[in-house]
Amino acid sequence: VDDLDVTTLDFQSVACSHPIDDLPVVSDLPASNMRLKAPRDTWKAADDDIFQDDRAMELSVEHNASILTTDTNLETLLRVPGDATTSWVLPILTKNGVIIMGSPLPQVFSSPRECLTEGTDESLYQNLESQEATSENPASKFMYMLWTLPSSSSTRRSNLKVLVRTRVRLRRSDTTDAPLRLRTHIEYFPERGRELISRYERSLWILDQVMKKSSNLCRVDGRNGNILGWEETSVAHAFAADTKQEQNPMQGFAQMVHFFQAVSTINFGGEDSGTSTNDHFGSQQSRILILPGIGKDKKPLADPYSVSVHAPSNAKESVVDLGPMLQKADGILMNQKAFQEMQRPWKWE
Repeated sequence: VDDLDVTTLDFQSVACSHPIDDLPVVSDLPASNMRLKAPRDTWKAADDDIFQDDRAMELSVEHNASILTTDTNLETLLRVPGDATTSWVLPILTKNGVIIMGSPLPQVFSSPRECLTEGTDESLYQNLESQEATSENPASKFMYMLWTLPSSSSTRRSNLKVLVRTRVRLRRSDTTDAPLRLRTHIEYFPERGRELISRYERSLWILDQVMKKSSNLCRVDGRNGNILGWEETSVAHAFAADTKQEQNPMQGFAQMVHFFQAVSTINFGGEDSGTSTNDHFGSQQSRILILPGIGKDKKPLADPYSVSVHAPSNAKESVVDLGPMLQKADGILMNQKAFQEMQRPWKWE
């Protein structure tokens, strides 16, 4: 879908889980030279299970959506297949005719930069939440957006509808009162100038605008956690950062649309029972998607762009054993590829 026509895409906000009026309001961003603290080790529990979101399921049926997913999944899918660090495992199931995509299963961090960025992102949110929230763990809100995408030639639908649930934790204190998304960029050598932003990071700026969020980038000194400064992010900033065609931030979007088109054609077999999802991992209505794909011989597929689809099976027949992967999920790769992934050119000043 390299020739994807963006005029065929439509993005529409449809609902909120609860009013966002009581979310922490950000009037001033933290000043430069402020040092961020390490995030609490319980922050991961704040992300609710999409499989148990009844409101999301109701909206999917109401708007005739074929796929229900989250903004976390979108950020994962924007990583371009074929890159050395692009790897994910997504659980999906079908219920009442809707394909629900769960959160990506944890994996080893592809580099120290990726690990530090994720922790710094959370530290920044917790710092701002603690300034206004009345409790130590303020409740998140969810916004729901309906994406209308072009259908693939193998389906009979005139278009493909995807309901996206996005988590909202902060809002901006201005006339827009828009949900606020903060992102951090780790600077390892700030004395040499600002690092150039990667294609993937710039694609996230575009995603924020599509999800109707106001976003800002915080540059952080990776050596001591000090805030170096703030920058605006927008679609214009995403394209102005690099004009090279091979670094086009829209490349990930075209491949994400192609992925959704392919997922909508998966044959789950049997009848969709529409029952509770508490036991969905053993259900015939569930699948595991893996990139890069794994063949029946338990070896990686030759094509790094291929996604393999796996149905539940007993231990003897299993092609994929998720146990070892989950046991290593708190690790960080420290090989040559990891350090190549960490490298960024500088904008000399």
